[in-house]
Amino acid sequence: MEPLIPVGSSSNSTGGLDTLSSSSTTANPPALAPSAIPANAGNAQSLFSDPASDIAHRESPLQARNRRKAFPVRRVTTDVSQSLFGDSNSANNASNTTSGIASPSAAPGFNFHQVPAAPSEVVTFDPKGDVQLIVRECEANGIFVTKAFLVSSKHMSTACGAWNAMFNGSFRESQPTPTSTTPREIPFPDDDATSLRILLDIAHLRFKQVPKSLEFRQLVNLTRLTDKYGATHLLQPWAQKWVYNHESNLTQPGFEDWLWVAWELGQTKSFESLAAHLVLTVRKSLNGKCETQGYKVLDPLSPLCHLPPDIIENILAVRAKMIDQMLDAVYKVFEEFHRPLCSSSCDNVTFGALSLAWKRAGLRLERMKSAETTLSVSELASKIRSIQSPYTGRTCTTFGPCKNANTSEKIQTSVSGTLHAPPSALLDKHRRHLEKQKEILS
Repeated sequence: MEPLIPVGSSSNSTGGLDTLSSSSTTANPPALAPSAIPANAGNAQSLFSDPASDIAHRESPLQARNRRKAFPVRRVTTDVSQSLFGDSNSANNASNTTSGIASPSAAPGFNFHQVPAAPSEVVTFDPKGDVQLIVRECEANGIFVTKAFLVSSKHMSTACGAWNAMFNGSFRESQPTPTSTTPREIPFPDDDATSLRILLDIAHLRFKQVPKSLEFRQLVNLTRLTDKYGATHLLQPWAQKWVYNHESNLTQPGFEDWLWVAWELGQTKSFESLAAHLVLTVRKSLNGKCETQGYKVLDPLSPLCHLPPDIIENILAVRAKMIDQMLDAVYKVFEEFHRPLCSSSCDNVTFGALSLAWKRAGLRLERMKSAETTLSVSELASKIRSIQSPYTGRTCTTFGPCKNANTSEKIQTSVSGTLHAPPSALLDKHRRHLEKQKEILS
């Protein structure tokens, strides 16, 4: 029976290395060109795991039912006589299938350009290369085209352990090609092609082709790829210069992904600086998500975010602690008016002025906790600092010097103390990882 593939699902993942197992039944692999599959490779799994089988093992029956509702399914063929990107002899197959998986363009809410059935260009990294990596690259006009990177498996195997395992381990990609004159074709459908070019230039010792500077988004994509393949060490001669060009912008809106760049490249100082900045500036949305000043949601569970483990959770935890400290300081001042402090009229006027200012700031007189406000630490501090005692510096004729004269000062001092030394959002495991990455690149 032909498999049911959910529309919109990803065809490949490198969350782990699938091992060769002759005793277990695996999901059908992506369709490859006949020349790329040796006769004895039927049971070999790919380095890129099959998401359909992963989902089946991970999700509960309820999750499976919800996924089927969200993504309609249809039958597609995985006949090995098909090309990697569909049958080149059939325009329908070319537009409907990619690697035997339903095309993203067929998924609701997606509007990707059609991927050609055959590579439009061969980019040569080694004229004597024995492997062609099939990638999708975005052109300047925004259209994705299929290209083939002619590479040397020996150069790639030497460059990093993941590629060595792919070419020399028990994976489908390591199977020999039937004809020695034909380079093997291996799909790299999920990798950013521009970032992969940089890594391949380094692996093939084409150092003049390595860019001297990178745009911020390209640096993010590149570090995602080095993490995926364990190839961080390849960036050692260029990493510091690439980082230097962007460090001055790390607290600007839109640069939150610098957390990932710093994490991968061992930039402890900038990682901690950005984390501290986010502690002060992020809000907690009504649905409990971490939201930046620019209304960008930093969700560790979202496939659109690529963030270091546990850092967003810790940022929100430190934010909650600081907000609770500031709220407690204000409510402590309010509670002091439960007993006489100065003359009756002075107490009434002072308490009334403080209460009115507090309510105008959008806060309640009943004791609040951090979970009840969406404000950031900085926003709450600004509102508290706007509260002023009306009798500061005055003299109460009945009791001499006014006992409420320093009310505002007590609130301001408490807020300043909270902001002056905020707790760090970094855990010990964060520091250990950053130190290890720094040693890799030193």
